[in-house]
Amino acid sequence: MLLIFSSPLIGLLINILVNFSVLRLSKGTGVVSSLGYSTAAGLLVVLAMPIYTQEFEHLPPNSVIYLALSYCFFHFVHIPVASVRIRVLLELAKRTKVSEAELLRTYGASHILEFRLKRLTDTGQIAETSGAFTTKVKRIYYVAAVLATLKRFVNRGEVQL
Repeated sequence: MLLIFSSPLIGLLINILVNFSVLRLSKGTGVVSSLGYSTAAGLLVVLAMPIYTQEFEHLPPNSVIYLALSYCFFHFVHIPVASVRIRVLLELAKRTKVSEAELLRTYGASHILEFRLKRLTDTGQIAETSGAFTTKVKRIYYVAAVLATLKRFVNRGEVQL
């Protein structure tokens, strides 16, 4: 009985493992393709679980729960890639025509860094003293270290900020 109720979580675990494996072992596969393969692999596990347990009445809710968890995982992995792209598309939707120079001025690396540093100082997570930044809350450092480690694993050893 426990096995049938845990099938969405087992499927998500398979999803995560397959996704990371595909990204690390297959050089030509992109993030979205690997997420498609891994979501399908996890769904197969969720669909196969009732065959093993002979409890088919849990298949529809478990499938929906698994797909919702996979959707969350997809966005956890994909949103850093898409966030700037989404803002650029929204800008184009508002004004229909924007020059490359203006987009770079608005969404270039220096502007994004300035915005992030301001947000971190405004929220009290970092402090600026004589042009140098320090962390005020050690918890932020540990969160950043964990995220950098996860990014390094997903990106085959490269941290892409």
